[in-house]
Order: sequence, then C-alpha cells, then structure tokens
Amino acid sequence: MRIELDQPERDNFAIASSLKDKYPASLCEQCPAREFCPNCGQSPCVNPSFCALSAGAGAPDERTRLHRELLDEKVSLEAAYRRLNDPARFPTPRTMIEAILYCVRERGIAALDESKNQQRLSECDEAAKAEINRRIAKLREPKQ
Repeated sequence: MRIELDQPERDNFAIASSLKDKYPASLCEQCPAREFCPNCGQSPCVNPSFCALSAGAGAPDERTRLHRELLDEKVSLEAAYRRLNDPARFPTPRTMIEAILYCVRERGIAALDESKNQQRLSECDEAAKAEINRRIAKLREPKQ
C-alpha cells in the first residue's frame, strides 16, 4: 500500500529526514544512556539541538530550578502560585521607599509612627530598611 503525501506533508517529511541525519535518534551528547537530560529533563532527550545549544550555558539558574521544581506533578496549583508570588522573592519597590521618605520630609520623624508608614516599613526588606535609615540620617544632618 502506497500513501500519497500532499506538498506540505512532503516538505515536513523532508525536514524530518534531514534532522534525523543531523541528530541521531539516540540520546544527545549531553545525556548518558538511560539518564535524564540535564537541560530538558526527559529521557531520552526530546530536543537534542536545543540541549546541545544550551549545554554551554552551564547549570540552570535559580529561576529555572524553581520553575522545574514547580512543574512537578506533586505541587498543587495553589502552592505554585503562592511560591511564585511570595513577596520575599522580590526586593522592596522603590516607590515604597520613596513614599516613606516623602512622609518623613513633609512631616518629620514623627511620620514613622503613622499606621500607614508602619505597615510600609513592615513590608520592607533589610536592604530597603538600611537605605531608609541612611537617607533619614542624611536628611537630619545640618546643612553646611
């Protein structure tokens, strides 16, 4: 039985044949036999050309490791959402720092006792608090 292919199917078949010659069906060079590919995480490697290109990039960065960890079937959607949107993952926004300093410039040090500024300060990370302290100290210095 002979199957006739239309032109787009023939083109796809030709592309697949040329890739098969270039990238053998065996595992890519990055993955030893019967082990998961360090780049795509599959066994055998599902995309040897991509893995060959990304192999030079070194170990995956923190963001990639986090995303791979969250793609595990055991991680619920809610847990993944909480982990991705955890405020501790992000530095304090500059606008929050500037809002606190604006209040201090306008109303003095007493502005830090206001409930809104107390809330803002509780949401700041350590680097932001250090910057706020440094800038308040600079504001309090007598001008020469």
